[in-house]
Amino acid sequence: MKASYSSAHWNFVQTGSELKKILSRLIQTSSLIAIDVETTGLDPFKDELLLIQVGTRTEQLVIDVKAVGDDIRVLAPVLMHPSIGKLGHNLMFDIAFLEVNGLKVRGPIIDTYLGCHELDHKRLHNRRMGQDWVER
Repeated sequence: MKASYSSAHWNFVQTGSELKKILSRLIQTSSLIAIDVETTGLDPFKDELLLIQVGTRTEQLVIDVKAVGDDIRVLAPVLMHPSIGKLGHNLMFDIAFLEVNGLKVRGPIIDTYLGCHELDHKRLHNRRMGQDWVER
């Protein structure tokens, strides 16, 4: 299936065999993956993990956690791979849910949420120092 707004192929994964097949391709071709999760709430200890999205520039996976069941563990080597960077917005939230569900995340972490906060902090600091010209 191809998303109409993107050149990346995406797959809605509902079985462990599909997940294994696609992940083997993914791990061979990418040094950076984007990660996002969908949950029933904000508490990783009380709420459920519903979907895990994993993507590269060329491939996007939307994994139905309940349908895949215990085969979700196939994702562990990718998430723990020390040479594959993990990219996401508010990634610490996603990592908390993944870890509570037995999927450890290791390797380089790039969290755009933290980057936004750093930029906002610098912008606020420059205004306080009378340097709002920096933003123009």
